[in-house]
Amino acid sequence: MSEEISKRQFMFLQKSLCDKAEAIYKVMEEHAKLSSVITGKICETMLSQTLKPYIPSPYKVDCGEIISSHGETSGECDIVIYCNPVLFQEENIVVVPDINVKAIIQVQKNLGAYDDLKKIIKRCRKQRKFASPIFVVYAWFLKKEELGKFKEEIEEEEGKLFVFSYGFKDLINNELYKLVKEIQSKC
Repeated sequence: MSEEISKRQFMFLQKSLCDKAEAIYKVMEEHAKLSSVITGKICETMLSQTLKPYIPSPYKVDCGEIISSHGETSGECDIVIYCNPVLFQEENIVVVPDINVKAIIQVQKNLGAYDDLKKIIKRCRKQRKFASPIFVVYAWFLKKEELGKFKEEIEEEEGKLFVFSYGFKDLINNELYKLVKEIQSKC
């Protein structure tokens, strides 16, 4: 399969993810009582399921927490790419020693507030002790020209940022493809 065909397939998957995330976003707007935790979990699960076929064996994709040899913990990780052994596992939730972690992925349905940017930077600083954190945003609602600057800030903190779209509809070329390649390079 050529790289061009592969990129087209990933753009199709990326569009599908954005369409589903937008549908969740609309349901949340219409029904304000809908939990942002649940809608966030749905977006995490969609991305996790999309990534699984592209992660090489023996690595696995789940959510969980990481513990260092010094007893420090990462806090909740939306997606962890890891290999066995784990310290604890219950279905798709794991507690993993840091030496077995290849990537941490934090997922956001949308990013439209500058406070969110500060939270991501803070989380990046905490989680980089365990693995280079990767942040995935389905929809960027801030000014387009600010995206490059923010990506640089994340990279200064040893992380990576992948944004799938501007406002769900305007897809950013090959971001899912680049994400998969980034993860595969760590495995």
